[in-house]
Amino acid sequence: LFLLFSQAMAYHLVAVLAGQLARKAHQERFLREGILSNLQEGIATTDRSGHLAFFNRAAGILLGWTGAGEERLGQPWTALVPPPSPLSDIFASPVPTLRECRLDLESEVSIPVAATTSWLCDERDRHRGILLVLSDLTQRQRAEEAERQLSLLSASRTAAAGIAHEIRNPIASLRGAAQE
Repeated sequence: LFLLFSQAMAYHLVAVLAGQLARKAHQERFLREGILSNLQEGIATTDRSGHLAFFNRAAGILLGWTGAGEERLGQPWTALVPPPSPLSDIFASPVPTLRECRLDLESEVSIPVAATTSWLCDERDRHRGILLVLSDLTQRQRAEEAERQLSLLSASRTAAAGIAHEIRNPIASLRGAAQE
């Protein structure tokens, strides 16, 4: 009876631990799939040997990868991003980098991006891979262009006010002379 009771308790304990493990796995999947996959920034990671381990939807769009992405996982980064691309050698740098470049997509569209790399380390600070974050700079460049146009408009307004002042003074003198 004692053996039967201890086995039942062990099974119950295993079930409780398995439920906790399943909840933690579900939370991790939610974080990875729910948050990382829906970020506006593109995120890609490689493992220690330079093979693609993860990328989200935005990274696939910015890198011009159409179709199912699962077959790209596990492939070397150099095979996925061939040398004409400005990102082909970004993982070769021995230090984390920040680079602004233009990515040419198959649809003849060029997208300005900021590419940031950093190391992925485990809890013992051992190198596990590299993280790449791609940020689309299109909106920033549009805002900078609008700011430049606003600055030019402000300068032309100041010049027009100066010209009007220079014309108004002699005309006021002529009007005063004519009234006298």
